Amino acid sequence: MVFHMAWLASIRRPCRLPAAHTRTCRIRLALNNDHSMKLIYNFPISRWDEGIPIGNGLLGSIIWGDTREIVLSLDQATLWDERIPDAYASKDWNFAEMLRMIREKKWDALSERFESPGNDPWPTKLRACRLILSLPKNDAWTKAELDISTGEAVIFSRKGQVAVVCDESRPLLVIKTTGLKPTYRLDYPDYRGCAGANPAANSLSALDYPPAEHGTRENADYCIQPVTGGQATVTATRVRQDRGNMEIYTCVTGLGDPEMMVTEACGLVEACAEKGYAGIKRASSRWWKDYWSKSRVQISHKNINQHYQLGQYFLGSSSRTGTPPMPLQGVWTADDGNLPPWRGDFHHNLNTQFCYISYLSNNRIDEGLVFLEHMWKILPKHRELAARFFKAPGAFIPCAMSLAGELISGWAPYSFNLTNGAWVAEMFHRHWKYTSDETFLRERAYPFCLAQAEFLLHHLKPEPATGRLLLPMSSSAEIYDNTPRSYLPANTNYDHFLMLKLFNDLEEMSMALGQKSESTKWKRCAESLGSPALSHIPSPDGLIRGEVLGIAPGMPLDRSHRHHAHLMGIYPLNLLHPDNGGREKELIADSLHQVDLLGTGEWVGYSFSWYAGLCARVGLGQTAISMLERYLDAFVSPNGFHLNGDFKNLGYSVYKYRPFTLEGNFAAVQAVNEMLLQTINGIIHVGYSLPVGISASFERLRTEGGFLASAEISEGGTPDSIAIHSTVGGCCRIANPWPGKAVAITSSRTVKVKGAILEFETCAGAEYCLKPFQQRFKRISDTTCIS
Repeated sequence: MVFHMAWLASIRRPCRLPAAHTRTCRIRLALNNDHSMKLIYNFPISRWDEGIPIGNGLLGSIIWGDTREIVLSLDQATLWDERIPDAYASKDWNFAEMLRMIREKKWDALSERFESPGNDPWPTKLRACRLILSLPKNDAWTKAELDISTGEAVIFSRKGQVAVVCDESRPLLVIKTTGLKPTYRLDYPDYRGCAGANPAANSLSALDYPPAEHGTRENADYCIQPVTGGQATVTATRVRQDRGNMEIYTCVTGLGDPEMMVTEACGLVEACAEKGYAGIKRASSRWWKDYWSKSRVQISHKNINQHYQLGQYFLGSSSRTGTPPMPLQGVWTADDGNLPPWRGDFHHNLNTQFCYISYLSNNRIDEGLVFLEHMWKILPKHRELAARFFKAPGAFIPCAMSLAGELISGWAPYSFNLTNGAWVAEMFHRHWKYTSDETFLRERAYPFCLAQAEFLLHHLKPEPATGRLLLPMSSSAEIYDNTPRSYLPANTNYDHFLMLKLFNDLEEMSMALGQKSESTKWKRCAESLGSPALSHIPSPDGLIRGEVLGIAPGMPLDRSHRHHAHLMGIYPLNLLHPDNGGREKELIADSLHQVDLLGTGEWVGYSFSWYAGLCARVGLGQTAISMLERYLDAFVSPNGFHLNGDFKNLGYSVYKYRPFTLEGNFAAVQAVNEMLLQTINGIIHVGYSLPVGISASFERLRTEGGFLASAEISEGGTPDSIAIHSTVGGCCRIANPWPGKAVAITSSRTVKVKGAILEFETCAGAEYCLKPFQQRFKRISDTTCIS
């Protein structure tokens, strides 16, 4: 995650919370037999980042407050200030000039030219406003429930209750009161601050918007917040009274012409009133029912299971068809009086990749396609950026970007890193591998990956002595922060593994498309990268037996570090694995042991959930569980939000801040998925790294090849049976979970299969049940399609 300098200065100051903020709410998750799942909150909830999150991908709200007033912090996914710094228009703002400054070691000049634009308060994500509900003096809010199976929140007072739900797809939120009549008001952020003051770069007043304007149209009240360029966002409310109870309909628009936005907002709340709370809730509940039916997972570790279910809920709340993809904070932009951390942007050096790392395993294809289709839509913007700044073909995806794809400047070694787009490209390839969607391969995955490869090949030049292809600038995400040391010898392992994965993927995809000559070309490109950077290091305990993965040629990892960039080849790129044989098993073990020796002092929350997934990938299930336990203990808010820092001061990290971002949540979800089901070299493994003593069950988790697997795994680590649904047909290869035993594979008929790898042809749409063979069946060919 690239730091913006002004925001970094603010988080490094000691943070002392007001006394009112020191009390945290108590929350627990109740899992019921009917699959409903409720979070139980006690009031007060003194911090917005511990509140009750609801959302529909377009509109989001966090509910929090004290016993007299509750605050609904409203957010709308399309609210962005897309202004760009004037510096971007300078003729000296280009890559050639940056390389010249690096060669001449003109660090101050480089920072002024290429990093100082990051001090501008834009581009940035904007939150909407607050809707505040107040009770009379003789009443008080007491507790709340969030049913994550339906997306409905209910807040209880001594005398009644308030229910809140989002519309299925529109930027609408509906409130229903029962037994009480609270007053309500809209409260917009203060974008002006003190007259004559010089606001900090991370202050909302740095945006200098005019005050909000209030008005009424027919049955609706509205509030216009002007922004920039003559645009505005409008929040409208409409109240309907019924026998002493109220329904409050609220709409938050995107940015547009003020009059048009007023018309849109007032029209939507009027239409919503005709449908009523019950109608909105029914449609929302149907959406959630379909969402939860796509897959289910239960794991016997209570805290990990609770966080897993919340992760699924966060995805469904933040990413839906027809909405923008989720940035760092999803649809819950920070409500603390400042601009959101890191401008609430899209970070492509781990954050977007981990925010969307679990959707394929969890068979939530539509929710993940939201991100891929958006990146495809803004590909022309990134082609233009490659041509303008780099004078290069292909497309450059900046490390940090706005919703429109504009570069958000920060620390130069990472903001302008050349390979972050290759990590985004990997997501396109992986989507094809898990869906076997040939149209997606031809029309999206291959051309998108090709654009990234064209950009990189323009920069790669052969080293005279070895012929290895080297980049002109190489870095390893955030190591040595933003010092001159962060410009590293090429190629760092971060860059090496990303380019190797890209060229390998293009080789595979071009072969699948029948382009044999192109496949050969990409194979040569991969070979021309040479080997990853390895280092000999001292082993204080004698357990490191050989070389380890380093940061860059001649540079071992020499400190605890939050971003596991040098281990990318192990996970999540899955290029190295113990099962590959040769030296890889020892190299992985030694490299991980070095990380363990260096400790977690410079880690943040996502470091633990990422490392948990890495360990699960290579079969270290108990270590994965331990990493998830530490992550949950120290880095997660009571409502499940990943807060990055060791904010409870439990001693796991030197970072004590608490900026909320979502990538840590989804990395933790995928770590569980990796324990339960993964594909290694085309072979499906069930319960590959689930530790003995922990049981689990899952339904319809997805594997490469488009197979949906279901199983129950006992505490001993063995399933009774496995169900496979083939979505597209083809050969299914699965590691025998009952070693040494023959297996009966049953569909409309049964075959007996032996061996460590069970291989059988499938038909699209067919179901297959695998069990240990216990009785005589007629033996038929193992290659017969069982239909």
